[in-house]
Amino acid sequence: MKPVTKIKKWQLTRCRTAEAVLDLSQEEFVAVGKKAFRKARVEELKLSPATSAIKSEAFVGCKRLKKVTLPAENNVGLSFAVFRGCERLHEVENCEMLSAVGDCAFENCMMLRSVRFGRELKRIGELAFLGCRSLETLALPSSLTQIGKGAFRDCTELVRVEADEALSVFAPDLFRGCISLQEINLPTSLREIPRGAFRDCSALKEVIVPGNIQTVGSKAFDGCTRLESVTLELGVQKISSWAFAHTPHLREVFVPHTLKKLGKGAFGYGSRPADEKIVLYVENEYMLRRMKRLLFLCGSSGAASVCLIGKSIEERKRERRRSSLESEPVHLIPTEADLKAEAPEETLAAEESIAETERAETVETPETLEGVEVAESVERDTTEAAEPSEQTETAQNAELTEPAEQNESPTEADVLTEAKKRSLCTGAGRTEKFQCDHHCADDEQKAAEVLRQKESRKVGCHSDG
Repeated sequence: MKPVTKIKKWQLTRCRTAEAVLDLSQEEFVAVGKKAFRKARVEELKLSPATSAIKSEAFVGCKRLKKVTLPAENNVGLSFAVFRGCERLHEVENCEMLSAVGDCAFENCMMLRSVRFGRELKRIGELAFLGCRSLETLALPSSLTQIGKGAFRDCTELVRVEADEALSVFAPDLFRGCISLQEINLPTSLREIPRGAFRDCSALKEVIVPGNIQTVGSKAFDGCTRLESVTLELGVQKISSWAFAHTPHLREVFVPHTLKKLGKGAFGYGSRPADEKIVLYVENEYMLRRMKRLLFLCGSSGAASVCLIGKSIEERKRERRRSSLESEPVHLIPTEADLKAEAPEETLAAEESIAETERAETVETPETLEGVEVAESVERDTTEAAEPSEQTETAQNAELTEPAEQNESPTEADVLTEAKKRSLCTGAGRTEKFQCDHHCADDEQKAAEVLRQKESRKVGCHSDG
């Protein structure tokens, strides 16, 4: 039976056929009208290359439809519930050309295995792939600007989701009920995990929330019964209410110091045994006190506890002190030779003169000995010259001064000789030399006083005579 098609104003408004394979690639229309193929018995369909839009419920009720080929050179937009109820549809060719997927577009297409979106896709509507139980992998491009609520809800065979790093939008209940989902790659441009985004994803075991995400929405991971570990990277600020409730196998949550708020029952209400509690690992004592307070306020203190894995304040102080002492490496500490090389010439000259003075004071040099000998020879000459005059004066006044001379003090020459010897034989230090000169001056004064007394006595004796 030849297919009956009705095209009006470049729009396919009606198509009735008993053929299993329908090829409309030779037809000229740009849109498929509302309910155009409603309850048709076609199994395979190839649309016109000029098609750019498929209106709402165009293939609703086509329970035998298995394959649809979209135009390869033209962007196509799908309206509301285009393939709703096509239970045997397992392949859609040229999905890369889709520019929009309307609400409930592939609802309950239980045999649909894969959908490859292109860079032209801008929007995915609410419940677009609800109940697609055979969908296994999914890649979300960065071109998406809008994703509807529950777009991939109850895709029970979905195992892996790959999101482009530049993707900045998610939706509430986006992957709710995807009980086989094991891996999620959260994009770095995302700012929030919406409410219930991964609720009841019971196959998830580990979640890493990157630091660009500031808020984990309410019930975002509620009901993830196999979840064991959660890592919140630096930058996460808020965990909303019931975000990790009903997670009986969750044991460890790594918390950054940027976390400031916990919503009501963030880790569930009630109490757990000590060995089954959720342990929140924090980096410092300040976060330890803060998290204990937040757990108490949100009502999860019975289900979770806090543990310090970082270093205490005292340990950090000791490390800072040690690092300050070790800041200058040993090979950079200047040696004595380096200091001498860097010292100015005046300092070096002063140090050399001091060293020479110390050596001269501790060791008697030949020059010093020569000075001593010269002083002794001068002393002998002075003594020999003074002896004749003294002998003459003694002979002339022997009778008059004999009793007095027996009690007289030493002569001037003897005093001078003794003073010089004392000055030459004293210690070598600078202070000792000064003391010797002082003693010599005292001795000379004493000798002059003795001479004056002697002359006065002589004058007295002559006057008496």
